[in-house]
Amino acid sequence: MHISENTIEENKTFMNENTITNTNTSTIATDATSNTSTANTSTDTNTPKTTKTTNKLWFVKHARALSFIAYMAVVAIVTYFHEPWFDEAQSWLIARDSSFVDLLTLRPHYEGHPPLWTLLLSIPAKTGVPYEIGLKGVQLLCTALLGGWLIFRAPFSKLAVFLLPFTYFLCFQYGVTSRPYALLCVALFMVAHYWKRSDSKPSDTWKLALSLVLLCAISAYGIALAAGFALAWIWRAAKSAGIKKAFAEIFSNINRLVSWIILALVGIASIICIWPASNAFASRETFDGNSPLTQFLSFIFVMPSESMFTQFAGDVSLRRLTLSVPSAIICVIISILIWAFAIRIAYRRGMLVSLILPYLTFAVVATQYFTLHHAGIVFAFFVAQLWMCIARKPLESKDIPAIIFRLFKAENKNTNKTENSNENSNSRSASKSVGSKVIAGIITVVLLSPSLIWNAYSCVNDIRFDYSGSRALAQFIKQNHAENKRFVTSWLHQDEKTDKQGNVIVPEFEDIHQYSWQLITANPYFSKNLIDCSYKNSSFITNEQPSQEQASNEMDVCKAKKEPEFFVTESDKPWYYFVYLNYNIDHYTERTIAKTKSSWKAGTSEGRIIVYERKK
Repeated sequence: MHISENTIEENKTFMNENTITNTNTSTIATDATSNTSTANTSTDTNTPKTTKTTNKLWFVKHARALSFIAYMAVVAIVTYFHEPWFDEAQSWLIARDSSFVDLLTLRPHYEGHPPLWTLLLSIPAKTGVPYEIGLKGVQLLCTALLGGWLIFRAPFSKLAVFLLPFTYFLCFQYGVTSRPYALLCVALFMVAHYWKRSDSKPSDTWKLALSLVLLCAISAYGIALAAGFALAWIWRAAKSAGIKKAFAEIFSNINRLVSWIILALVGIASIICIWPASNAFASRETFDGNSPLTQFLSFIFVMPSESMFTQFAGDVSLRRLTLSVPSAIICVIISILIWAFAIRIAYRRGMLVSLILPYLTFAVVATQYFTLHHAGIVFAFFVAQLWMCIARKPLESKDIPAIIFRLFKAENKNTNKTENSNENSNSRSASKSVGSKVIAGIITVVLLSPSLIWNAYSCVNDIRFDYSGSRALAQFIKQNHAENKRFVTSWLHQDEKTDKQGNVIVPEFEDIHQYSWQLITANPYFSKNLIDCSYKNSSFITNEQPSQEQASNEMDVCKAKKEPEFFVTESDKPWYYFVYLNYNIDHYTERTIAKTKSSWKAGTSEGRIIVYERKK
């Protein structure tokens, strides 16, 4: 009769848990007897100690609940001050102003992500809930799922469980800013939680499959990760049965087989749903930047470091990522160390495939679309991998390079030379246990400290300064009763670039459908579209790239209109647009509506919201 490796491992775990339980029970009994004896001899002396112990036990017992409350309090406070930026406004406008048919069948081809996030936002957006209340309400629910699942389900130490939610990506980037990545992290952690028993427990089989389906419904990255985990799942099932019985094993578990089929259908449907349209902005030809191979290698050997420890790059795409030689060397060394530890831990638990395959499928998609604010997914991925490994078997000294433990072992030998063997055996054991916990705690704090510092810095800055200036611009428009006046905005324009010999390496590029982001962030505060001359009067960027003839015709229509009351741009060359549209810049007064400081890790980028107001 065949017994799977998972079943054997579960029996071992069960036996170990029973042994630990029995040991703890006898220890507790001994402690209870000792406490009773002590209480009989000096009741008055122990009363304050009992109260302190009770309070300590209460905090220990409710540590996770208190962590969750603290996490949600921090997120809620910072969210209150946070001004939504372009990505947040874009999703809300799509949800509010697109039909459900377009949300499901049209917009995903231009946005590059499945429609789940915009469908969630459409509930408050289409029912008239004010912009920030509706947007942030949905985000807070997703953040509560993220924090709750991590804090109450993760098999980590109490210190790690307390600190992890306050790391930069899990708190500020994906907790405060309203994007679908909080849900993506939840789905990753759900996969980690149900991975262990998905072959032996039918309910976990379906829960794992549904977790992978959720990944597919959230993001293109989620589809890639789900594909990698599904392949690793199939590999694990086949490997447990052996090569000769692999085919029979795949068909032996009907629940698992049906879940695989459903997952495959959902994955294919999701890919079809987001497949870029021929005129999608993301499908445009690019002439410069890093090659696909460089991007792929950067994702493997730079992103692990940038997601956890280093801050050498800003929030740029992999295509535009440039690092100095020293910075690149540091990132590569740190990333290799991360991979070395991750591979060692996974290998010792027979889980190497479930580490490598999902990251490779993720890398394939990331090579095309990845921007560094997505690095939090890499961070969450490694957390999920550690979760899966610890669920299989707790961390041991053998998971860490032996040289570190040799140093500690030598130190312990030197300190124990003068101790009496019999009397100090229990003391040595106790001090070793306490020392191990202290060392583990120090390592946890050190490893998470960069991300914790980034989070604290970003949260404080978001409270103190304008993140996007969206509120300030909306307030300016309302105070001037300008909702029904004409606003024209700049568009994407790139100058021609040549090499030293004068050869054109990047031709001049223009896309009149890629509007300046400032008016997009102000649009959700109003019921009507502020942008005059927008494509199909769209309140958001459609990402539908026009042909040269179409762009020329649209510009001719816009030029035929008189000068607008307001012109909004983020460009440092506003004169280009005034000349192109036949506007006289001398007819306008430049006004700085707001100064912004948007945080990226422990740094900020400053900007201005500039409006050109026509003189009366």
